[in-house]
Amino acid sequence: MSVKNTDENLYEYEKELNDSSSILMLVDSSTTIAEIKKIPQQEKIKEIISFDYESHKLLKWENIPHVISDDFSSRNDLIDMQNNCYEYVKWFEDDTIK
Repeated sequence: MSVKNTDENLYEYEKELNDSSSILMLVDSSTTIAEIKKIPQQEKIKEIISFDYESHKLLKWENIPHVISDDFSSRNDLIDMQNNCYEYVKWFEDDTIK
């Protein structure tokens, strides 16, 4: 499934995932392919979401369909996160901490 950066599409995506017989798998670099393959075949994995570049590369290498977590963020969200990071790296300049 292709995820678009709109509230309407995220709502539709959430509705699809509401099927209680399906699994939403969240994957990061601490997750191994063996762990993913341990899920019984009768289980229905609705979607796999990777949360970092390493897990994305591994899933792609293994030809496992997945969505990148950044796909759920709008351009404005990413700009806000970047700006917050710029502020956080200057924590030592904060007079309340000194």
